[in-house]
Amino acid sequence: MLSYDNLCSLDRLHVAKKPLPITYPYSHLWLSITRVIDKLHLRNHVNASCCELYNPDALKDRFTHLNTPVAEQTFVWAARFKKILGAMPKSHFLFSYHRMVCRRNDYTEKCHAQKRQPLLPKVRSDSGS
Repeated sequence: MLSYDNLCSLDRLHVAKKPLPITYPYSHLWLSITRVIDKLHLRNHVNASCCELYNPDALKDRFTHLNTPVAEQTFVWAARFKKILGAMPKSHFLFSYHRMVCRRNDYTEKCHAQKRQPLLPKVRSDSGS
């Protein structure tokens, strides 16, 4: 997972401007991704170019229901399992994480179908409240 500070730093590296050293079409994946920073974090950036390059408002036309805080909620949820998953071999980690994500998505979808709000982690604001 990339934090908002890492995205700016990574994007400035020369190596990030080249295709990845893997087979095509995956080699160009990083270059074709539209990168945005959640509005909660964007206001902390002092570099004006970050605010222009990674502003999620640029995607509002294409994605009218864009919800950038949901990514932060997903990171908070996934962080709960960091120690457990980190102790697993790679194949077990990938399988377990995949199953966890599928179950979480099924739960969220079921709640929405029943017109209920799913119980998901809260994102704390930058003010600490």
